[in-house]
Amino acid sequence: MFIGTEIAKINKKNRITLPTEFMEPTGADLILTSGFEKNLILFPINTFVALLSKLNSMNILDPEVRHLHRLLVGKASRARLSDLDQIQLPAEAVSKNNFIDSVVLVGQGSYIEIWSVDQWTIEQKKVESFTISSDQIDLSL
Repeated sequence: MFIGTEIAKINKKNRITLPTEFMEPTGADLILTSGFEKNLILFPINTFVALLSKLNSMNILDPEVRHLHRLLVGKASRARLSDLDQIQLPAEAVSKNNFIDSVVLVGQGSYIEIWSVDQWTIEQKKVESFTISSDQIDLSL
């Protein structure tokens, strides 16, 4: 399970080292894709396959389903974990998401979000002001 927030430095070859806290459940085969905001999402391959199965069961006649497919599947790439526990970030994604010297890795249970430091600061302010009423969502265990 991926939980917590960590900072990872980007080296000159656009590689980041995954912190030890994010290593155990990951495995070597990963999928990197666009996120829903200005970020990336890193999935263990088995989690991505389960997501793909759900996406494939949705109605492709719905334009929103096709957009979701294009975002998550069309922009996905394999990200193999190196012997140094590093993954390569595509140059286009580094540029598009304004990743400079470091990125913020945010554990989301079954996947990891990758944010620029600046964009994560903006997102954190949204999260801190987030409120929800109990009738909007059932959080009972």
